[in-house]
Amino acid sequence: MDGLHAVKKPNWNQINKEVREIKTQVGEDIPAVERIEAVYSSILKQIERIHKDNTVIEVKKKRRRKHKPWVTEKIITECQVRDKLFKKARNHPCNADYRNKFEQQKGIVRKLIKETKEKYYNNLFGMHNI
Repeated sequence: MDGLHAVKKPNWNQINKEVREIKTQVGEDIPAVERIEAVYSSILKQIERIHKDNTVIEVKKKRRRKHKPWVTEKIITECQVRDKLFKKARNHPCNADYRNKFEQQKGIVRKLIKETKEKYYNNLFGMHNI
């Protein structure tokens, strides 16, 4: 199993039911210390049962898309800024300032991608002299 692992959660409804049953079984005439010990032992039994019954469930990892070879950290951060500005512009359609900032950032990202991609391919083909 190469995925992430998760463990079953305890059945809290069952635990609450058992604690309520103990409260009804143990009367008021019994000292508080003994009632607390009875509740405590019931909780411990429930925990032991959870550990014994627990099985491991495989959860698939989220697949992260591989970036193109020319994508740099600077491009990624600029894209994140662009995306945040887009959300602001979308959520505030009457605010032209957000829209203008988004358009500027979009131009910056386009230019950065174009330059980086061009530089990458020039280096790639320039080194091999085909």
